[in-house]
Amino acid sequence: MEIKWTSRALESLFESTQYIRSENPMKAREVITGIQNAIEDLKMFPNLGVATPFKNTRDLIHSKYDFLIRYRLVDESLIEIIFVWHASQGYR
Repeated sequence: MEIKWTSRALESLFESTQYIRSENPMKAREVITGIQNAIEDLKMFPNLGVATPFKNTRDLIHSKYDFLIRYRLVDESLIEIIFVWHASQGYR
């Protein structure tokens, strides 16, 4: 299974971790690595997240860091990361 990040997902990850990065760069790296590892788990378990009302999309909640990762199951071989945000940002 391949993972593809949209430009929006990369931007939202950067924006979501910007505050952490400004306060504690080491913690920001830890958070980003944790998010990347959770996303890598989707290769083996693509239905790990909770189904959303939108077609073929799911929300993966990373509770350790309070992040939500929205992704789309494009087909049996591709997962597209749509966006990532922290709970403190509120739901978009």
